[in-house]
Amino acid sequence: ANIIFDALGKPYLADFGTAEFVVRANNEHPPPCFEKRPFDLKNFTIPYMAPELVTEPVLRQACDVWSYGCLVLELATGVPPWNQLTPGEILARLAAGQSPAD
Repeated sequence: ANIIFDALGKPYLADFGTAEFVVRANNEHPPPCFEKRPFDLKNFTIPYMAPELVTEPVLRQACDVWSYGCLVLELATGVPPWNQLTPGEILARLAAGQSPAD
């Protein structure tokens, strides 16, 4: 759901669930990742969610790095991360510090 394609079939990574419009003044660049309130699990694809979001719901650039790693894992194995687990089971494992490769 977070990979979109242009008219020529070129893929792009996108994440609109937690994105916000940022007004920039004086050509300032917004931070690469910033908090969105209110925090709601509906905005996340749980199998790609970073573990720190379970205990501290603040978006940081590291969250995107985790999600990208999950995508790479899926591309390498052909199955989504946490493939055999329910969302609740995934959240419990994330809270316990586990990764999809465990």
